[in-house]
This record gives sequence, structure tokens and C-alpha cells, in this order.
Amino acid sequence: MNLSKIFLSVSIVALSLSGTLGCGQLNSSGGTPELPLDEASTTATAPPGDPPQELGPPAEIIPPAEPALHVSKSVCLNRSPEKIKIPEVHSGVGAMLDLGVGESFDFRGISLVANDPVYPLVIRSAATEACVTGLKVTGKQPTSVTWVNMKHHYDGDGILFKVAVGSSFILENSFFENTMDSFSPRANSNSSQWTVRRIYSRGNRDDFVENDQCLPGIIDDVFVDGTYMFLSQRPGAGANGTCAATNTTIIKNALVRLECQSYGDMDSGQPTKSCGPGTGVGQLFKWGRKAGPVQVSDSIFLVPSMSVNGARSMGFPPGTYSNVTLIWLGNGPYPAPLPNGVKLRTDYSIFENAKAAWLKLHGCSDSGDSCSFTEN
Repeated sequence: MNLSKIFLSVSIVALSLSGTLGCGQLNSSGGTPELPLDEASTTATAPPGDPPQELGPPAEIIPPAEPALHVSKSVCLNRSPEKIKIPEVHSGVGAMLDLGVGESFDFRGISLVANDPVYPLVIRSAATEACVTGLKVTGKQPTSVTWVNMKHHYDGDGILFKVAVGSSFILENSFFENTMDSFSPRANSNSSQWTVRRIYSRGNRDDFVENDQCLPGIIDDVFVDGTYMFLSQRPGAGANGTCAATNTTIIKNALVRLECQSYGDMDSGQPTKSCGPGTGVGQLFKWGRKAGPVQVSDSIFLVPSMSVNGARSMGFPPGTYSNVTLIWLGNGPYPAPLPNGVKLRTDYSIFENAKAAWLKLHGCSDSGDSCSFTEN
């Protein structure tokens, strides 16, 4: 099953007391329609010369559908015992580790601290099918520290794959809170493919994924509950490479909420034209000119306000979109064009319902403070 749009389909058949066919009106609260229906009769008065028309019972009012969720398949622990390693790390000290072909690091039960160090976990070398699972990283800087100050002083990643030397590498079953970027992939080849699956990230201070090298990637079954930006895909200062236009990023079964946060200048906390005084938000996609296309399906995105980077930054990258919902909570219409396959909504309860369902299905507490996939 997939994470689908929540919709309300109302079909009304009305029959007046005089026998003429009419339309129901919604009541003042916007709830159940008040039907001008004679429940004792199921026969409409037909025009002269026509036989009577037999009608069935009043049409059912269909309630909002629950989100159909997908739980991705875990692969990191489905390997021979000699391929699964328990890492030797110390919280508060940045770790630099290497992974061989088909090897997995099992971080379940281990918690790391971010922001200082700015890189709590660096995978220096990742061979083909190298995998990290069960990782839990929490930043310690208060949310009152502005985005600009965080960017200048604590810019790092929850996990950085520094040099992927194989054809693919994986992060799964992991939790991030209050990190700058949750995940950053880099490789010695522009064809190395990264995958993030079954990830829960909340209160993210910058990009959920910072793909400076524009590597081909897969984002599957993720819940991002508050982030400045979702996916950054353009050449960065530390990438040592350029985008390859043929690379495609696949995004499926994603539940993503952008979040207004403390913004401001370096120290002044000046108001922006975004969320309000002293606060701001980025956008879903920060895209380079040759970043490649996307394939987005079965996903829900929530955008609370105009981006600090203006309306032009809020567009969607080229690619294909299917069964995608965009929840817009800002003023007026959404500031950028929407591609085919993306439907606009303004109901926050769509996100709330999907959040509760995701947490339950993935073995997390109602508050989201604990999830079984990061524990022993």
C-alpha cells in the first residue's frame, strides 16, 4: 500500500416531498448535507409520458479515507552474521568508520550527539551495498539559535557518506532530531546510487538530504516532521564534482512538513517576508540547473508559508509526479506552478492523520520520542 491523498467524496440523491428531484445543501458547519428527502418514498415523480423511476436508498456519504501507508523492506540486517558489525563509537565525539562490500553497521541502541561535533558520524569509505541501520542522532543547540547562526557555526550532517567507492550505499531505520542536514551522500563516481528508507527526522535545521554531488538516489518511506528544506540537489563547495543531468532521484511514500524556524541575520534576528517576525522557512527543493529529473509518487508535502528565497524558489523540479498532495497553509494561492500529478489542499488535518498513522505503523510512540527500529 502507498501513502495516498486523503479525500472526501460526497454523493447526494435528494427527493422532495412533492416528488421533484432537488439538491442537498451543506449545513452551516460544513458537515453532513441536509437532504430534502422523503425517506418513506423511493419513487420520483416522472415527467408525463415517462414510466416512474425507481431509486435506491440515499447514497452513502463516504468519510475521509485513511492514508494507505507503505513500510519499506529492511535489508541491512538480512545478511550473514559476519557482515553485520556493531560500531565502536562514543557519543559527543565524531566517529569516522569504513564499510566493506555488503557490510552493515548496526547502531540500534546507540545514540549520538550532533552540532558539536558538527559531523557525529562520517563513513569515510563505503563499498557496494554498504549499509547503516538503527542510527539515532540528536542535536543539542537550542531552537532559539537562528538558521543563519546555525549555518555559519554548526553546518554539518547527522551522517555523511564521505567517499562511497561502490555502486550503491544505504541508510535505513534511523532517527534524526535537531540536526542541520540529516543525510549527505558523496562518492568518487557520479553514478553511485544512495538510498534512504524508513527514516524519521524532526526539527531538522536545514536540508533533510543534502545531495551536493547530485548523485542518483532513492527516498522511500520517510517522515520528515519539520525541516527548513527537504532536498538540496546542486553542486556544493565540498562536493568536488558537478551534477550529471542524467541522474534521477526517486521519491516515494514520503510525508514531509516544512517548518518555520528562527531565522534572522547573523545576530539581529530581523524579520523576514516569510513566516513572520524573526522566523523563516526554505522550500521543498533547492535545485541546480543540471541536477537531473525526479520521479515523485504517493507522497504528502506541507508548506507553511512563503520561502525566504521568494516565490520562484518554490517550484517543483522537472520530472514525473503521481498521487502527490501539497498542503499549502500560506496566504493566497500557492506561489509557484504545480506540475501534473500534484493536487493542492489547504487542510492541516490531512497531515495530522497521516502523521498518526505513520508513527503507529512504524512502531513509534504517539509522541514520536521512541521508535522500535532504532532500539534493540
